[in-house]
This record gives sequence, C-alpha cells and structure tokens, in this order.
Amino acid sequence: MSTFSDIQQILDITENEIGIAWTGQAGFVFKDSDGKIYHTDPYLSNICSQTVGYHRVVPAPVSAAKITADYVFVTHVHKDHLDDDSLPVMAKANPGMKFVAPPSCISRMLELGINYGQLIPIQRGEEKKIGNSMVKAVLALHTDDSVGFVIKFGNLSFYITGDTTYSNELINIKKEQPNVMMPCINGRLGCMNISDAVRLTGHIQPNFVIPMHYGMFKENTANPEEFIRQAEASSGITKGMILKMGHWYSFSDKKGFTLHDI
Repeated sequence: MSTFSDIQQILDITENEIGIAWTGQAGFVFKDSDGKIYHTDPYLSNICSQTVGYHRVVPAPVSAAKITADYVFVTHVHKDHLDDDSLPVMAKANPGMKFVAPPSCISRMLELGINYGQLIPIQRGEEKKIGNSMVKAVLALHTDDSVGFVIKFGNLSFYITGDTTYSNELINIKKEQPNVMMPCINGRLGCMNISDAVRLTGHIQPNFVIPMHYGMFKENTANPEEFIRQAEASSGITKGMILKMGHWYSFSDKKGFTLHDI
C-alpha cells in the first residue's frame, strides 16, 4: 500500500482541478496543477496530551519529518492548529517553505526558532498571492486575531472556517463564492456546534461542505454524518462530503471528488 507521501508525489493534477486531503482536525493539504503543496493547520504530533490532556485517538497520516510542502497556512495559536512539535521540524526539512499566519502565530513561530524569512504575516481582511493561489484571511471569532481562510486556485475556491463561534458577520463570506466549505462542528471550546455549522453553511451555500474538527480527541468531537444530514436537508443545494482522513482526492467543479487510493 502506498503511503500518504507516495500518493502526494504521484498524484497527477490537471488544470481546473485540485488535489485535496484531510490530515485530521483542521488540517487540509492541497496540491495544484504545478505540483505545489499547501497545508492548513497541520496537527501531526500529540502535543495536546501534554498541555490540555487530550490524547489523539487516530495516528497522523504522515510524520512532520516526512512532509514535503511549499506553504503552510495557520489560523491561530492553539496547539492543535499551530503545532509546536511539528512546525519547526517541517520548516527545517523544507527550507523554502513559507508560513502564512496572523501576527500572534508569527510571534510564536519565531519563538520556536523558525526563520523570519519563512514567515508571511496576514491579518483579517488581507488578501495575498501565495504560490498559485489567492488567499484571503477572513473573520474567525475564537482568539484575538484568529482567522479563517478563503483559498482560491483559479476557478476553485475553498472556505476553511478555522475555529469560530457562529456570528451573522460570517455571512459576508458568501460574497467570496466558495465552491467548498470546511466548517468546524465540534461545538466546544469556542467552536460552532452542528446546528451553528449547518446554519452558516445554509447562508454561504457552497456546492460542497466538508465537516472538520472532529474525531481527533474523544473529549472533543461530533458526528459528521449527522452534520451532513442536516446540512443537505437545510440547504437543498449543498452536497455533503466526508473525507477519509489521510487519503488523497482530486476535485473539480464538474466531477466533484475522486478518491485516489493506490
């Protein structure tokens, strides 16, 4: 059976599609048609067991030392998003890697010894060209400068909520017209529960919705199937998609999601 990294390397992504994988919690990986790799909030260690007593119940699909990537987007400083044990290892293994994150995260990564030249600060409302993507940091109501991200690859747009509670202010993100939305659903510690995530999905009306921020810790999870059931019933337009953790897919607006297992 091929490993996560093997499939990442050989996955052939054509123009007008994107490769996507879920690495658990709020972690996603994108591969564009030029082969560039973009991570969001990679949580690959078990550091939360040391800090908050939450032990991961699923293994990471890849170790930090074996990550090959070009860009990492970080939404906020909590350790299941800004992984103190993983990010410095990834930075050292990939000297050209760039980290895009709000100011509090930049400060923390400097404390972790990551080179300043690898860091790109971004604040709510800012939009920057990162590799072949356009990335906009949007509101996330969680920490003082936490963000969500709208990441656009050509005609494909992904809205990752980050950790956030529900607010009518988030409805404004609909104008970004995301094809795919990834909302947190766990309903604890400053995150939307299933009902709130369904409500926001109904306002945003993406073509597809992928639940995230569940299944990592037994103390802090939710039922993704129930979220999908409610989201599809509420919207009437949006289709739900549960990604298998650690598996690669290709996505296009015409074909939807195609699983790539080798």
